Amino acid sequence: MWAILSQLKKKIIECLDSDNDGVRVHAIHFLETLVLVYSSPPSNGTLLVGSKKGSKAAISNKTTQEFNLSMIAPKHIILNANELKMEGEKYIGILITKLTRADLFVAYHFLL
Repeated sequence: MWAILSQLKKKIIECLDSDNDGVRVHAIHFLETLVLVYSSPPSNGTLLVGSKKGSKAAISNKTTQEFNLSMIAPKHIILNANELKMEGEKYIGILITKLTRADLFVAYHFLL
């Protein structure tokens, strides 16, 4: 199962170079989700919810119950929080690199 997920992540990362703007935007959203999941929560535990500028959810602070690395037991049999954190850091690097491309940045903001 883990191998299938790894193959899927690899295929989606390859979609960042797609000629189709919609495909690239969905790939960006997938990587954004991975970065959040493979991160630790803010020290105060409060996250800003929502992405639409001016939306009610974006202006109100809410404590979320979304999965993050702090929920993994220190000696989990399958999941290693440190390895997942490093993988998340790799994905944020990929996102930063890709989003600095002007064409992708414009397409991403246009389709939101």
